[in-house]
Amino acid sequence: LREFKLWAENPMCDAERQQNFYGLQQLAFLSELVSGDAFVLFGMKENKRTPYTTVIRILEADRVSTPDSQDGESESTELDGGGRIVDGVEIDKEGAVVRYHIASRHPLMENATDIVEWTAIDAIGKDTGYPNILHIMTVERPEQRRGIPFVAAQIEQITDRRQKRTGEQLPS
Repeated sequence: LREFKLWAENPMCDAERQQNFYGLQQLAFLSELVSGDAFVLFGMKENKRTPYTTVIRILEADRVSTPDSQDGESESTELDGGGRIVDGVEIDKEGAVVRYHIASRHPLMENATDIVEWTAIDAIGKDTGYPNILHIMTVERPEQRRGIPFVAAQIEQITDRRQKRTGEQLPS
């Protein structure tokens, strides 16, 4: 417990060096509520303040996307061998998650001049058998690949009421 506290209570556990472990937990929870899911990467980064090099990085959920998708649109791509990529989550023909595809920047980042490139991260480490990435989401349906924002149903109801009241068509 003492060793864990030494690592967890220090912002050196955050790859961005901003939060301690408990702040990262809160950020992951809030991201799941807002975006529907959150992705957590594990890494190693030297530091002089603790003897531990393990770090955690929480990714913006929109960065996990199907390669070459446009404007953050939901996309599915069929792969050779019967697998497919669904919104950045690659599954094999049996539906098991194989890897995640992460964009180099947020796909809707305005005024960005750099080209978006994707990095594929294996879901499970080949040497360790442990997860390389955690996908935090609430599963509500069989074969669901991405999370649903907590307020999605309420937003849809508000949009429907506004359209009925004003007769206005809102962009999708």
